[in-house]
Amino acid sequence: MRLIRLVVVSLAPAFVGPIPALWVLLGFCLMWLLGRGGREGLWLGMVWTLQLARLVSDQQSLWPVALSGAERGMMVQLERISESRGQGFGPARVVNFDGAESIGQRVWLSWNSRYWHPAVGERWSVRVKLKPLLYSPSLRGDPLANALGKGFFARARITKSKPVLVERSPLSALVRGRLSQRLDGAAPMAAVLGRAVAFGERPQLDHSVQSALEQSGLAHLFSPSGLHVGICVGLLSLVWPSLGRFRGGPVRPGWSVPLGAALVWWLLPTRLPISRAALACGVWAVGQRMPVALSPGRIYWCVLLLCTWVWPWLARMSGAQMSFVAVGWILLATQCPVPKWRRGLAMVVGLSASTAWAGLPLGLASVISNLLWVPLLSFVGMPSLLVGWFTDQWWLWDQFASGLFRYLEWVPNYSLSLRQSAGLSVVAVSLLLPLAIVVLALVPWFGAERPRALLTIYSVGAGQAATLVTTHHAVALDLGNAQPGTQGRIARELQPDLIRHGIRDLDLVLLSHGDADHSAGLDGFAARFGIDQLVSGEPDRVSGAGGCYRGQRWQFDGVALRVLWGGPPGTKNSASCALELSGDFGRVWILGDLPARDQWALARYEGTPALTGLVAAHHGAADGFSIGLAQRQRPDWVVFSQARLGRWAHPAPEVEAAWRALGAQTYRTGSRGSLRIPLEAGSAVETPARESPWALGYWTSG
Repeated sequence: MRLIRLVVVSLAPAFVGPIPALWVLLGFCLMWLLGRGGREGLWLGMVWTLQLARLVSDQQSLWPVALSGAERGMMVQLERISESRGQGFGPARVVNFDGAESIGQRVWLSWNSRYWHPAVGERWSVRVKLKPLLYSPSLRGDPLANALGKGFFARARITKSKPVLVERSPLSALVRGRLSQRLDGAAPMAAVLGRAVAFGERPQLDHSVQSALEQSGLAHLFSPSGLHVGICVGLLSLVWPSLGRFRGGPVRPGWSVPLGAALVWWLLPTRLPISRAALACGVWAVGQRMPVALSPGRIYWCVLLLCTWVWPWLARMSGAQMSFVAVGWILLATQCPVPKWRRGLAMVVGLSASTAWAGLPLGLASVISNLLWVPLLSFVGMPSLLVGWFTDQWWLWDQFASGLFRYLEWVPNYSLSLRQSAGLSVVAVSLLLPLAIVVLALVPWFGAERPRALLTIYSVGAGQAATLVTTHHAVALDLGNAQPGTQGRIARELQPDLIRHGIRDLDLVLLSHGDADHSAGLDGFAARFGIDQLVSGEPDRVSGAGGCYRGQRWQFDGVALRVLWGGPPGTKNSASCALELSGDFGRVWILGDLPARDQWALARYEGTPALTGLVAAHHGAADGFSIGLAQRQRPDWVVFSQARLGRWAHPAPEVEAAWRALGAQTYRTGSRGSLRIPLEAGSAVETPARESPWALGYWTSG
């Protein structure tokens, strides 16, 4: 219990705001002054104070707001390089910043591949344009939260100045490069898997394969997680020739184990999972030399506490949550005094449920897939990869990779809703409790929870995405922005939200027009969800879409969806599908990027009715606003789909000021997060309670 209290005190400051945290600290002080809590209470209060100080210090160092738009000179060392459409990008460590000492942080660097061809590990003197990263620490699964957890403090784009090479790549980077070149002799997909497993190179996979990886829980196989690499090193150390083995005596690995671990650490880029594995091995090695060896449970708590102390934002990362929850559940299940079959069944059911609690609603397929492929990669895949490197014979590694990809084509695309996960959790716990098996008969299968009518407008950066979910139907209205081959922010905002409601098929996906900030997420979305009908204002720019035209109507339970405007295809913003949602709640208009001149043309057909709500045209840009129309519509609320630090600076200040002068409550998705709007009579806009005052980008108003 003491370790549990210590871990909670170390983690909790990252989840609460400053005022509650200070009240807790005051409580610690009062307990100590009144003689309560004893020495342990004093130590816990000190830990709480240190963690609070660390969080504040991290926020100040990770968020240099003064750097916004600044052009600075710095020396960087590239850690990984990816290319897409002539653009190079990847993480780089800042070695020197404005002549000052090393700040020990990293930037996300981008450049034009035509003018610069760097190599991993090289040090370059460059001039870059910096933009600080936005961070909401209580936003689970936020990619920027993950970035900050790995040390990024800003985006950096190389300007037109010419980079200067300062130092060549270190030996470890050169060795990685030679080994990576040898993988060219393997099959294409086997080479992709090999580079991902061994060097952490981001694989370029199509959306169907990426979807299968997510739903099966095998995405970690495409990164140097440390688990299978560690098992492979241990296996090699056992069969390593030694004098004792030739004599017929016991195998004593001796120096081969630390040598193998050192080689793995030297060759692999340092990652958080590798560090977790190294911490666990270090704690175990120290425990073996103590009077009382550390048990697996004690090792678990020690590693969790050390990771919490070293990486304050660890609890925000879904992968870290999943790994610690899974190991903790297994340790708990193995210690319960129930028959082995119940322990085994409880492990499988509990692990299946825990994936959803960690923000990865993968379902039972994840547990079964990991039970099958993690040992195969450790004991079959990694040795065959090493054989290929030493002999240049890749047929065994090719067969392994081919089998993995065939499995990904077969694995079902299934996931759990939160209510289903809650039901499975109750079942798993009941299996571990003596005489509690009767609970199984009392627990019905939890179905998916569906709202009566809920419009959600998501915070997806410089783009627009929304969903309408009713009791029996689901509709997506625009799918945000994404880079080629990626899903974009909808993968962390829109898609998990649908899965929580148990939605795997949509009645309608309507894309206002073909611009990337409204439709680029379609490919990744279509690989993960069924779509009954796809409609776009520019069907010639959206594969498989039908045309959107004025007068189209759909009825979804108590909500009527009607197309107000669908301009000629090929006219870009003027082709935007303007929509009306109507019902007992009134009227809500979603205008896409429709220019003001076309809104006046729309007014000639529809008039200018009073509105309950409006999703502003063109993200709040001046060309999508007309004061004359606004004075007639007078909506209760106006939403701007925009990015907090977007390059286009939406919405225009005069547009937002005009709506407020007319009495409308304005909301920016970039600063308020995703907005949930119950479509009921008299309802108001609701924001999820996930923003934290610790975030320097938190605003109390739109």
